[in-house]
Amino acid sequence: MLRFSVPTSLQLDTSATGDTRTITGLAVPWNVDATVNDGQVVRFAPGSLATDGRPPKLIEFHDLSRPVGLVVERVSTDAGMTFKAKVSQTSAGTDALTLALDGVLDSVSVGVNATAWTMDGATMVVTSGDWLELSLVTEGAFSAAKISDVQATQHMKESSIMSEIEQPVPPSDDPVEEATPTAIAAQLSGSTIAAQHRPAYRRVATVGEYLSAMRTNPTEFANIRAVVALDTISDVPGIVPTPILGPIFSAIEAARPLVTALGTRAMPPGGKIFVRPVVSVHVSVAEQVAEGDQLSSTALVIDDINVTKLTFGGTVDLSEQVLDWTQPSMIDGVIMDMARIYANQTEEYVCGELLAGVGNTDTGVDFTDPESVIAALYSAAADQASATNVLPDFIALSVNRWAAFGSLVDSQGRPVFPSYAPSNAPGSLNLGSFTSNPLGVRLIVSSGFANDTCIVGNSRGFEIWEQLKGLLRAENPSVLTTTLAYRGYLATLAISGDNLTALTA
Repeated sequence: MLRFSVPTSLQLDTSATGDTRTITGLAVPWNVDATVNDGQVVRFAPGSLATDGRPPKLIEFHDLSRPVGLVVERVSTDAGMTFKAKVSQTSAGTDALTLALDGVLDSVSVGVNATAWTMDGATMVVTSGDWLELSLVTEGAFSAAKISDVQATQHMKESSIMSEIEQPVPPSDDPVEEATPTAIAAQLSGSTIAAQHRPAYRRVATVGEYLSAMRTNPTEFANIRAVVALDTISDVPGIVPTPILGPIFSAIEAARPLVTALGTRAMPPGGKIFVRPVVSVHVSVAEQVAEGDQLSSTALVIDDINVTKLTFGGTVDLSEQVLDWTQPSMIDGVIMDMARIYANQTEEYVCGELLAGVGNTDTGVDFTDPESVIAALYSAAADQASATNVLPDFIALSVNRWAAFGSLVDSQGRPVFPSYAPSNAPGSLNLGSFTSNPLGVRLIVSSGFANDTCIVGNSRGFEIWEQLKGLLRAENPSVLTTTLAYRGYLATLAISGDNLTALTA
C-alpha cells in the first residue's frame, strides 16, 4: 500500500453554523511525482482514484487504531482528487480538529492499495487503486496540494452584564424619563451598551458611574444617563483581518493536446545524442521473366538519424521569509505554475517541430468552402496512402483553423460537421470540446500551433521522447533562500515526412 503526505495550509471558517466539523482540500494531485515512504517515486494518473464506493476512513498517522472520522465527499478535478472529511464527535476527533486548527496537523496523507500501474522510467504511474484511508499528519510529500478549509462550530454561552437587579426604583412623575431595572438590563445585555436619550436628565456620566449608581444610589441613577462610545471598523483596523481565500487561481491551464495524442517514448538515459535507424533504400523484388534469369537485387540501406536531447526548465529563488510567512504557501504556487508553463512551452515546441517536419504541402485551400476543405483532406490522404500504404489517423489544427472547420455550412446553412452527427454527416465537431472526428479521423487542436495551421498526418510519421525530471529544490543557507527548478528532457523526430501533409490557403 502506498502512503504519502500532502502539506496543508489551514484556516478557521468562522461562518460555520450548526454542528459542523469538517476538513476539505486536495488529497492528491494528478501527474505530479513524489517520493513515498519506501523511496519509490510515484505519480497518480487522472482518474486513478474512485469517487464512489466505500468511503476512506479519516485517521491519524496511518494508524488504523486512531480513527477520527470519515471522508464523506470525493470529487475528481483537473488538478487532482479533492475531499471533504467529517470529523467525529469523539475526544480523539476533537483533539485532531483542534490540532488542525492550530496548524499542528497541517498535512494529509492518502493510504492507497495500487491495483494497476505502469512504469515511466523509475516512476511508478498509478492508473487505478483502492483508496483505503486519509491520514492527518505533520509532514507531506506533495507540496502542490493542500487543505483549503477547516470548519468547526464555536459554541458560545450568552451572558448579560447584569443578570438581576434588586434595587428599588424611585417613582417618577414623567413616564418618559422613568427607567426600570428590566429596561436597563435589556439595554446593557449584549456586546454594545446602549441608553435611550432622556431630555430631562440633569447630567452625563460614564458607563462605570452609571452602573455604580444603579446599584448604590437609585435616586441618582434615575437622573443620569450613560455616555456610550461607538466603535466602528475604521476605529479598529489593527484587529480586522483580510482573509485570503485559496487555492491560488491561474487563468493559464496546463494543456498538451498534441503531446498527449501522439504520446511520448522512453528516452535513453545516457548520452546527449541517440540514433534512430531508418530504411533509406529498400530491397527490390521483380518478376523472373525466364527460367535461370538473375533475380532482382538491391541492397538494403539503413541510415542512422541522430536525435538530440533538449533541456526545458525554469528556476526561481524564494526567500526564507516568503516560504515561512505566505498563506497560501508561495512555494505551492510557484511549483504549480512551473508545471503549467513547462507543459505549455514543450507543447508549443512540439507543435512547431511537427509543422517543420511535413513532407508535402497542398496550397490554395479555401477554408470557407466545404467542398474545397473536404477535397483537400481526401487529396492529402490519397497522396499519403500512395507513398506509404498508410492512411492518415489525425488532423492537427490551430485554434483559428478549428473555428473555421466548425463554421463550415452547406448550401442550406446546416453545419457540415454538426455537434450531434446524423447518419449522413461526414463526422462531427463540438463547441464544448476539441475531441471530434471530422471525416472519421481524430482531431487534435492545440494553442501551441501558429495561426492557420492544418496538418493531415499519421502518427507513425512523428516521434516524441521525454524524460520529465520535475522539481529540484536546493537550500542556500548563506543568504536564506531556496532555489526551485522544474525541468525535463525532450526530443522529437519527423521520421517520415511522407506521412505528414500541410494544407494552406
